Amino acid sequence: IRFEKSYSHNQFIANLYNYINTTHVFTKLTDISIKHHYYKVFHGIAVIGVHYDDLKKLPGVVYISKDTIMSIRSRNGILSWGLDRIDQISLPLTQSYSPYYTGQNVDVYIVDTGLDTTHIEFT
Repeated sequence: IRFEKSYSHNQFIANLYNYINTTHVFTKLTDISIKHHYYKVFHGIAVIGVHYDDLKKLPGVVYISKDTIMSIRSRNGILSWGLDRIDQISLPLTQSYSPYYTGQNVDVYIVDTGLDTTHIEFT
């Protein structure tokens, strides 16, 4: 399995202190588009059209990360045991991944402490 990463230039997710009013903070920047407000898992905002250094200077910004899209591709058609297992109930495994649903209109948000890309499973 190969992980592919893509992201847009000047598109970020900013983690903010809980007391920060996102609308007030981001009105100080011009040419910025607020893509999404995060309230449940963490307090933050997804923005487009701002430079990293300008975003970092704003009061109340705790952490900034690139707004990134990850996708999974199989290598030579061989899937991991996990993907092969989640699309079927019965054994034996079919050595293929054929999900019933496409995942269309589904948003998945992953909050993670990091990924060790040097781990053997990613090489």
